[in-house]
Amino acid sequence: MTWTADDTTTPKKLTASYGNGDEAISIDIALANIGTTGQTWKTISATAPATGNTTNWKDGSAYYTFYYNDDVEEGDTTAKLVDKVTLSSATKKDAYLAFDFDLIVKMDSAQITKNEAGQEMTTPVESGGQFTGSGDAAPAYATGQEIDEIVNIEWNAGTTAP
Repeated sequence: MTWTADDTTTPKKLTASYGNGDEAISIDIALANIGTTGQTWKTISATAPATGNTTNWKDGSAYYTFYYNDDVEEGDTTAKLVDKVTLSSATKKDAYLAFDFDLIVKMDSAQITKNEAGQEMTTPVESGGQFTGSGDAAPAYATGQEIDEIVNIEWNAGTTAP
């Protein structure tokens, strides 16, 4: 399975491909709400680790992680990330007899804390430490904030792969 990312299309998309030539099967995953502010998802890529997990978003040399740019309050939901999944027009009709596809999304979270004045802080994820969750994520850190209500987390690419 080969993953490629295309951020020049509207909507932006990931493509999963298997096989070659007339026997290749491709699936396009249209992404929604990719951006850098508010209730959107920021894409951060990193050089694929030499060892370890090689099954996450990748195009051979890089892999992709999506960080949410807002905090999620109890009972709230995020803006959607995946808009639709489509069998690509690059797939030939004779490439398969039957076809099933499962899209599994792995999630991690970072805790927002509050200071003595009740302001929200990004201390657990801000500059001074890489936030990499379970080790499968492209490393990132957030620009520090101490504010009444966090509405925009500014994610920065980390410096090393997990």
